[in-house]
Amino acid sequence: MEERLDGMQRPDGGSEEATQLRNEIRSERGRIEAMEATLNELAELAPPRALPPAAPPPQAAESPLPTLSVGAGIRSNYQHTEPSGGNGADKFSLGDARIYLGGDFTSNISAMFNTGI
Repeated sequence: MEERLDGMQRPDGGSEEATQLRNEIRSERGRIEAMEATLNELAELAPPRALPPAAPPPQAAESPLPTLSVGAGIRSNYQHTEPSGGNGADKFSLGDARIYLGGDFTSNISAMFNTGI
């Protein structure tokens, strides 16, 4: 059976609207395929992403290990002397030195020890 629309006759029995819809769907499929190809190209150009670090095991989160901090400091002196009739003299000396120790034994107990020489 032949179908008539707007005075047009199609021998395959399909309507002009159906043909137009098929053509639009084909066009959209082509656009989608082009977008997918572009996205794939961009994905190949992007640097690889690192995985987030794994969560620590529950035991490690519940019982933190004691910490220890060690530090040192010095204070030095520099003196330049230049007499009017002679050669100049440069003098470097160590004023003092310190050693710092500190740490946490538990979440509620910590200690610090400083020495000076």
